[in-house]
Amino acid sequence: MKLLNPTNYTRVSNDIVWDKRLSFKAKGLYLYLCSMPSDCCINSRQLLSAGLDAHHAISSAIDELVRLRYVREQKLVAAPGHFYVPVRK
Repeated sequence: MKLLNPTNYTRVSNDIVWDKRLSFKAKGLYLYLCSMPSDCCINSRQLLSAGLDAHHAISSAIDELVRLRYVREQKLVAAPGHFYVPVRK
């Protein structure tokens, strides 16, 4: 595979790629989250509008990532919804 634009890409550890405890859905969501700026916070509504997946699909992927500590959940009082921030390992 060849990168079409080698200056516009996201690097992630192979640990998550080869982690058999995670679904491909969760791995894809993690990659999407890692592509965001490091100071970015995302809520579930934004994730729903960013792709074709339904709420239950995104929720189950987030649950996998939180359970295995690839991301952490932060609940912000000032804004509605749950916010998720990638944990850089």
